[in-house]
Amino acid sequence: MQSGVIPNVSAAGLRRFFTRFSRDDLVSVIKHVGTDALLVEQDLSLAKTQLITRLIYVLGTVLTYDQVARFDLYYFQQRSTRKWKALKLSNSENRILSISDAGILQASLSRHLALYFDHHVLVQQFKNALWVRIFVQDSVVPASQLTSHTNTIFLIYSPHTPYVMTTAIKKSQHDFICQALVASFHCNAVEDAALSGKDYTSLLDLLVNKTSQGVYAEYRLNMHDSNPLAREAPQQRQRSATFEENLLKRITEASRAGAVVADDMDRAAERADANDAAFGSLAPPQLQKIEVTLNTRFSGDCRYSITAPFVGKVKFEGPSVIEGLKQLVAVGAADTPLPPVLANLHSSGQSKFAIYDRDAAPRRAATPPAASQATPRPSSQRRKHAANTDDDAANSEQAARGRRRRSGRGPVFG
Repeated sequence: MQSGVIPNVSAAGLRRFFTRFSRDDLVSVIKHVGTDALLVEQDLSLAKTQLITRLIYVLGTVLTYDQVARFDLYYFQQRSTRKWKALKLSNSENRILSISDAGILQASLSRHLALYFDHHVLVQQFKNALWVRIFVQDSVVPASQLTSHTNTIFLIYSPHTPYVMTTAIKKSQHDFICQALVASFHCNAVEDAALSGKDYTSLLDLLVNKTSQGVYAEYRLNMHDSNPLAREAPQQRQRSATFEENLLKRITEASRAGAVVADDMDRAAERADANDAAFGSLAPPQLQKIEVTLNTRFSGDCRYSITAPFVGKVKFEGPSVIEGLKQLVAVGAADTPLPPVLANLHSSGQSKFAIYDRDAAPRRAATPPAASQATPRPSSQRRKHAANTDDDAANSEQAARGRRRRSGRGPVFG
C-alpha cells in the first residue's frame, strides 16, 4: 500500500475529496502536488466545479496513494481544525535520536508499522517541522476509500526536541504507533505530556520555552538587549497593542469626546501594569481549554462545619484562556495575584492540573507508646517472644554453670 494506484475509486468519492478545498487552495495544491504532467497542464483559470471535473477525468484511473496523501496533507497544513495532543519521547540517558530528514523518518516509520498493519506513510517538511501523515487500512476502511477521519493520523515533530504533536489515535492503534515512534527515535517510552489544544505552535512554545514565557519572553526575543558589536543599534521589534493599551486608549478618547468615562482611570492603569508584570506585554500562547481537578477542603465562608473533602472539576474554555485571564484582570473582574495554577499557566507546560491538600489527613505523632499502653502483640509473636526469652534464660544458666565449674565453687548438676 505504500505506493501504487488506488483500486476502484469512484467519481463521487473523488468529488467529495476535492470539494472541501476552496478554489484558491485547489489551485495551490495542484501547483504544489502536480509532479504529474497531466496535473500541471490543467487550465487553472476554470471555475471550481469545472476544475474538479477535470481532475476527476484526469485522475480517475491513475490516482495513487502518494497523490492522495500529498493532497490531504497540504489541506491539513493550511486548514487544520483538529485537536493536537503533545507526546514526550522519554529516554533515561537523554540521548533521543533527532531526525531532520523527511525521507529517513518516513522509511523508518513505514518499516516498523509494516509489522502490524497495512498502511501508507508520508513525511514532508513544513515550517521548520516534519509533518507525518499515517493512513491505516483495516477491515472497516476499504482500499478504495481515499481518507478516513478515524484511520488518518497526523504527527508533527520539531527536530532537536523530545516532543511530538499528534491528532486523535484509535485505541486499537495507539500502542503500535507509539512502538514505531520508540523504534524510530531510539527512546525508551512515549509519555503523555498532559497538554492539548488546536494551535500546535503554541503547544510547542509552551513545552520548549517553559522558562522564558510571560515577561521573560521579551528577553528571549531580544526586545531589550542589543548586540554590543553591532555598528548600529537595532530597531526595537514592533508589537501589536495589548488589550489593556486598547482599553486605556478608548477610555482616553471617550473622555476627550465628552462621553461617559469610568472614574477609576488610575485603577485601570494599575491593573494594566499588574498584567504586564504577571503575563508580559506580548501575546501569550493559545490554549483553548484548561481543566483543574480539585480534591481539597472547603475554605469559603460558611456557617456550617464541612470536614469532607471538596471534590470538583473546573474548566476554562475559549479561543485563548491565558488572554482571557489577562482581560479579566484588565477590566477588574479578577484580582491579582491570581492563584498559582493560573498565574503560572504559561510556564507550566500542561493543560490539565490536579490540586490536593498536603495535610488533608492529619498525621499522628510518631512517639513510642508508654509501658502501660504498649501495643499487644499477636499470639504468634507472643509465643515467639516467650521462646526467645526461654532460650536466653537457658544460655545464661549454662554460662553460669561454666563459671562455677572453672572456679570450683559449688556442685554442678548436669
